[in-house]
Amino acid sequence: MADIPEFEIIVNFHSGLREKEETLRLLAGIFESQGRKARIQVARSGEELVKMAKAAAQGGSPALVAGGGDGTINAVASQIVGTGKKLGVLPLGTLNHFAKDIRIPMDIEEAARVIIGGRTAEIDVGEVNGLLFLNNSSLGLYPSLVRDREAKQRRGFAKWLAFLGAAAVTWATGFPFHKSSCPETMTFRLTMSSPDSSIRSTSTGATSAIICDPFTATKKSPSPASIRRDLS
Repeated sequence: MADIPEFEIIVNFHSGLREKEETLRLLAGIFESQGRKARIQVARSGEELVKMAKAAAQGGSPALVAGGGDGTINAVASQIVGTGKKLGVLPLGTLNHFAKDIRIPMDIEEAARVIIGGRTAEIDVGEVNGLLFLNNSSLGLYPSLVRDREAKQRRGFAKWLAFLGAAAVTWATGFPFHKSSCPETMTFRLTMSSPDSSIRSTSTGATSAIICDPFTATKKSPSPASIRRDLS
């Protein structure tokens, strides 16, 4: 029977990572130098990432480490929620919002040493229509902006240039004060420890602590929340 690694590390090469092979060698060297057994796998697509995370979640390693951006971290975390396994974070993406929120060092070597150090903390997990999320989830205008940005990237635009172009289009055609082109107003139901609340908005964002409609209201939640669109 093969030895079970102490850490299962999944690195997403689709994240904003430069000099990838050098980074992999650095990670392997850090864990080896500390006498810690780690298996490093490389995912080259979103489908492969989820497949690897599912397999690792069912394995015997007590900790899964996700190397990538917010999407990568979320994909891996979604597979281990409720399993009792620990999640390690290597911020290898472009923005790394989640890693910054929980104060993970942006330097890869320092982040790896935090994982090896074994200090843990509990975090809240939210849900939108059955899908788990960690730091935030957005419905309405922002997803429209992201879809437009990704379409521009597929046409060859650099990420930040694509983002600026998509933001300009979203502002011009989707901002609520442009009534002639205002997107459909949606109704959402927020579930938390207090009674359910309804929100009507063209754009709603959710975090594990705050549900926010940037145009009409802000609602604070003392506990993890789930939010669903009410289609009735």
